[in-house]
Amino acid sequence: MSKFSLYLLKLFLKNLAVVSLFVMILLWLSSAYGNLNILDGYDYSAVDFIVVGIYSTILGINPIIPIIISVSIIVTMIILMRSNELLAYMVIGGSLARLSIPLVLIGVVISSFMLFMDYKAVPEVREVRENMLKTMRDMPVSNNASGFYDTWFLDKNQVITHISLVSISEKTIYGVDEYILDKNGRISNINKTEKLVKEDDKWVAYNTQQMSILSNPPEIKHIDRNVLNDDSWDRLISISTSDIRAYTPTELYTLIQLFREKGINTDTLELNLYYKFAYAVSVIVLIILLYPISINFSRNYSIVKNASLTFSISLVFILVHHSSRSLGSSGIIPPIAATFGPIIIFLCIGIFLIYYRSLAK
Repeated sequence: MSKFSLYLLKLFLKNLAVVSLFVMILLWLSSAYGNLNILDGYDYSAVDFIVVGIYSTILGINPIIPIIISVSIIVTMIILMRSNELLAYMVIGGSLARLSIPLVLIGVVISSFMLFMDYKAVPEVREVRENMLKTMRDMPVSNNASGFYDTWFLDKNQVITHISLVSISEKTIYGVDEYILDKNGRISNINKTEKLVKEDDKWVAYNTQQMSILSNPPEIKHIDRNVLNDDSWDRLISISTSDIRAYTPTELYTLIQLFREKGINTDTLELNLYYKFAYAVSVIVLIILLYPISINFSRNYSIVKNASLTFSISLVFILVHHSSRSLGSSGIIPPIAATFGPIIIFLCIGIFLIYYRSLAK
């Protein structure tokens, strides 16, 4: 790596730190204002208020990282062009393509950081924050995610299943009702189970009522305890929340497997899973795309005009990415194409622009 590449890298990291700090302060102020309403009427100290705001900032930082990267790239290139350092580098035979390598490497590191946040940091911080809020409200604190409730499934055998509550910490599923349809689509049997408990690597059903409602009078059979040969429930108790936006990639993959076994459409889940990876990769794409666009050696060069154009391009990329995701949610485009299509298109445009600018004399 040349000395100028190292200089560019240090300058970009400096600008990235300044922009990140500024954005995080704004994010903390915004979350602190929201926490005033959440904590209204509860007992908390100034330290508690600050810490909750920090947790909220951590939870909200991932979605705005691409914007932070865009601003950092623009500021860095403006500084290099105003001082004519980039022009001097090109005059002595420097390569814009080689100069982009350290920026791309930083993009890879930041993308990895975003995936780490999604996999590890965000779920743990969310749990700590919720427990802290519960303590302030004098509510019981859970040792693990509480699970989710009031969930319906329709499997490929046309069995409608309703689950009242899934407790991850207890490895217990409460209130399992199965509605079995006959060939005419009428409910012929209803199985009601008080709870399913994971015991010694086996699922055990307690207090099950099996009712055949087509007979007159209905036939009812009661089973106190029944060991099941069905391990599909294992995946269900590994999901820590019912809010699809808060799922980790591991939880999304788990739900996709479970839904496929139940014969349920998984397009929405797949879209959210792919999007977590694509959004992390978008940082690299933005660096490759904005780096050549922000370079302008024209005599009529205008900092405001060039910065506005470059930032507008980043907003166009983000808008196209979100629009494509919406088309995927509507079923118009397959999930993987809706998620990675814009990534591939804009990546190719960025690589072409770097190559084109490198050839320019």
